[in-house]
Amino acid sequence: MGQVPGRVRPRRRSQVGAPRRLIGLTALALTLFSALLLAPDQPQAQAEICQRHNGAAACRIW
Repeated sequence: MGQVPGRVRPRRRSQVGAPRRLIGLTALALTLFSALLLAPDQPQAQAEICQRHNGAAACRIW
């Protein structure tokens, strides 16, 4: 079967996007992992941060 004159055949997606996607997913994973490591998980630590920047009345939720 030949090509019809005047019609352009759509191109296939190349595999160039795969490394870019891998880099994006790796960056996302590193960001989430670093947030888990850096953010305090204990309420006492969060209360100390709150009291450092606000008054005691604003931080009574802890």
